[in-house]
Amino acid sequence: MSDRGGVIGWFGRRWNQLFFEGGDARDLGVVRAIFAGTLLLLSFWFQRDFPLWADVHPWVWAPVLAFRGMTPGHLNGTMLEVLLWTWRAALALTAIGLFTRTSSVVAAVTGFLVLGLPQNFGKINHNFGLVALCLVVIAVSRAGDAWSVDRLRQVAREARGPFQPDPPRLGAEYRWPLGLMQVLAVLVLWSAGIAKLRSPGAIAWITTDNLYFTIIRHFYTHRPPLALGLWVTQWPLLCKAMAAGSLLLELAAPVLLFLRGRWRMLMLAMLAGMMLGFGLLLGVLFLHFILTLLILFVPWRVAGAWVAARLPARHFTILFDGSCGICRKTVAVISALDLMERAEIRDALGEWPALAPRFPALTQAQCLESMRVVREDGRAYDGFEGYRALAWAIPLWWPLLPFLYLPGVPTIGRAIYGRVAIGRHQAGCPIPQ
Repeated sequence: MSDRGGVIGWFGRRWNQLFFEGGDARDLGVVRAIFAGTLLLLSFWFQRDFPLWADVHPWVWAPVLAFRGMTPGHLNGTMLEVLLWTWRAALALTAIGLFTRTSSVVAAVTGFLVLGLPQNFGKINHNFGLVALCLVVIAVSRAGDAWSVDRLRQVAREARGPFQPDPPRLGAEYRWPLGLMQVLAVLVLWSAGIAKLRSPGAIAWITTDNLYFTIIRHFYTHRPPLALGLWVTQWPLLCKAMAAGSLLLELAAPVLLFLRGRWRMLMLAMLAGMMLGFGLLLGVLFLHFILTLLILFVPWRVAGAWVAARLPARHFTILFDGSCGICRKTVAVISALDLMERAEIRDALGEWPALAPRFPALTQAQCLESMRVVREDGRAYDGFEGYRALAWAIPLWWPLLPFLYLPGVPTIGRAIYGRVAIGRHQAGCPIPQ
């Protein structure tokens, strides 16, 4: 299909790109980290009363299909509390990418129960359906191959020979999970538009005062944060125009899959704005869905590159002992964390003839004794001060910067670095102490 010309060929090529082409482990990894981390933070608000579902009277139990085999008598508050904290722990491990395969599976299973159980008491919140499905997709994918502690551990284990930068991991296995989650997200919106076409129908949805009366009713039943809805109802024609606009946006949501660049961002902003409008006018805020939509469709690497290009540039050269196993592991991890590519890593043992003219103020013995970090203006740091200087160039270390400058921390850091430096010789480093 993708070889044919015209509109069908264009859609075919876009469909192949959506699932099979241009897969980068970093794209999937950053979505995994942001998605799981966001869910973890939201759980302390939206699921804070989750154990209380054990106290709901059995007569309101109305199980959906997936929970037909369960009865309210199987529930107790302690069990639900343990289930909730197990989910949170699994989300935390999934977010940082530690034991990703196991933690993501546990997060998907426990998340299905935590998010699904409240849907069995007569009111179904469709806001959580997409979240549960995305957890399953992440669990069965290779989402821990980048932006993860697991990957850093693997990089450190593989740092046996001369230093080599960690190459990007590419392949369709990193593209289809994102494509599938994006398809699921737009289908939720599209199905909402289809439901409006079926009942009450497109003509009735737009031409009647259905939205007008809905806004007024929700002002008293759902308590929206502002009285904006009552102000809008002063113009019934505006309510009809808003009804038509929401229907068109929902039906056009699948187009988001095929757009690129600014057009995709424009469409994404319109859809997110529509749902935020629902929250302001109707008091119904689909926060989980809005955040999931943004997480899945924002091009995070492009956004990161845009931010990095506008930040003050600090470039460093790291001079290390290429014969030391601990040093090789350290610089391999630093290279993997260097998302903005601000650090140049050079072996002071094997490359010194080429490095000596560049750094006349340093000796090879100094660089082999402890790692040296040289700023672009020529200022050199070693030991703890070297790591603190690097923290300015590595985004994941930025939260640590205030702590690294606290009184007493440098003294402790130097002591720890000294102990590690002594230990590397005991671990078999061939350079004499």
